[in-house]
Amino acid sequence: MKTDKDLRVLIDDGMQIRVGTGIGKYSSQLYESLKQKIQVCDLNAFPAKKKTWFTRIKYLLYINSLKFKKKLKKYDVVHFTNYLMPLSIPKETKCVVTIHDLTAFSHPETLSFLHRLYFRFIIKFSLKHADLILCISNTIKEEIINRFPKLVRKQKMDVIYCGLPYNSLPTLPPERDNTFLYVGTIEKRKNISLIISAFNLFLAKSNSNYKLVLAGKMGLGSDEIIKEAKASPFSSQIIFTGYISDNKRDELYLNSGCLVFASLYEGFGIPQIESIYFGLPIILSDIPTNREITNNNGLYFKNNDSVSLAKAMTLFSFSKDGQIEKRRKLQPICTSFFYDNLIKNYISSYLYIIDKS
Repeated sequence: MKTDKDLRVLIDDGMQIRVGTGIGKYSSQLYESLKQKIQVCDLNAFPAKKKTWFTRIKYLLYINSLKFKKKLKKYDVVHFTNYLMPLSIPKETKCVVTIHDLTAFSHPETLSFLHRLYFRFIIKFSLKHADLILCISNTIKEEIINRFPKLVRKQKMDVIYCGLPYNSLPTLPPERDNTFLYVGTIEKRKNISLIISAFNLFLAKSNSNYKLVLAGKMGLGSDEIIKEAKASPFSSQIIFTGYISDNKRDELYLNSGCLVFASLYEGFGIPQIESIYFGLPIILSDIPTNREITNNNGLYFKNNDSVSLAKAMTLFSFSKDGQIEKRRKLQPICTSFFYDNLIKNYISSYLYIIDKS
């Protein structure tokens, strides 16, 4: 019987670590934590300066090559952290695939046509052929089961939450700025246009000095979002930072007044637990994943309703000190999300599928 002491795992990041956003950070943090706990943990990071369709095709050809298949024979488990797996895996190697969300099926309008087709194919294939499917929330697991009952009838599926790459809690500041903060890619599916509309309504009524800081790289639909911000009568109080370092992100979390998380759909929503870690109050959309992760520890607004979000902003501004103090008391619960505490769940899942064979 295998143990963690002699476990050999290969992590394949699907060209995401270089991108530096959600799945890339998930892949990097999993690798860094796992290699401290098992005998062998290697990272298969495909060398690509830019992530284009050309490099994606080269990557797909590589992971389906005989060279890569031969490489996999050295490992007990290969874990693909970006939805897809090769068409063929050696019998002696178990395949794990993380499914982060089903955006391509539930909200196809937020993806380009090619991305929609690509993700629909690789998700279905992985659900059917992987030895283990890992989901990042119970909400996503249930969605997969409901949408693809025949594909996952015999599959092993586990839920392991996304983690935080910390080992201790930060010191929280005595005061916070009058800032509403968004952290993530500036793209359509994150509902940033709604945040801007609600911010306009909030300022029109309150005439306050609050700022809206939108921190993240530009994505699909960002041009339209920038135009909406420029057209705002309060455009001088709306700030786009562009892509930011982890240190700058942490600084924003520590000093801002409140995080606004308005997505219509999420697989997990890492800013939720980051906000707990930094003692930052949160206003968020009332969707299943947010209820699962944040529970009743935030200010919820009606989905896709700018008036409802503006009211939540107003409520926060009137009760800022109380909201901050309430959030400060929640900070210790985020230690359960530290990767040092989560990594044993990954190891248990790997060992289960190995022992089962």
